[in-house]
Amino acid sequence: MKFEDLTEENNFWKLYALTRKIPDSKDNVLIFIVSYIIFFSYNYDGLKIEVDEFDRVKDALKLLLSTLLSIMGFILAGYAIFATLTDKELQHELADHIEPTTKLNYLKYSHCIFIRILVDLLLIAFLSLLFFAFLEMANGISFEIEVLISIIEPLVYALMVLILMLCKSFIYNVYHSIMTSMRWYSENNQ
Repeated sequence: MKFEDLTEENNFWKLYALTRKIPDSKDNVLIFIVSYIIFFSYNYDGLKIEVDEFDRVKDALKLLLSTLLSIMGFILAGYAIFATLTDKELQHELADHIEPTTKLNYLKYSHCIFIRILVDLLLIAFLSLLFFAFLEMANGISFEIEVLISIIEPLVYALMVLILMLCKSFIYNVYHSIMTSMRWYSENNQ
């Protein structure tokens, strides 16, 4: 492996493109879709949106944004600890092996699975902020707004479920990284 390859992602968008090489977790996607369908079905009542529902969606978006920012802080701290404490010899060894699905070396792959969760959370936060700004700017309730709210409200709740699923993935990734590190240590110190 060429050491220059380690730093070829020299801006956020190149890092983002790299993280997109990692496939979505099938169970996260499935649970997100199923939860959206359930929330939409439960919420659907002929598109009769009342003013209190309009405010309820804005309140749910506020909750979603504040929850997201808190979770992102914890996950970023967890990733920083992982990156700092992972044995440098192990990371060097990982750089010399290729992960078969993504064709990334395992060093980049193992870091990108953490970064991918942060990027997904950042995208959810951006989308939520756009929804909130749109609802704040909407004057009165027209038919188009009723349709959008009937779509946005279940989407907000499904995004909350997705955030929980991303946290589940983060927990597994931390566990798997620790076990990989311990296995590597054990195999190299016998």
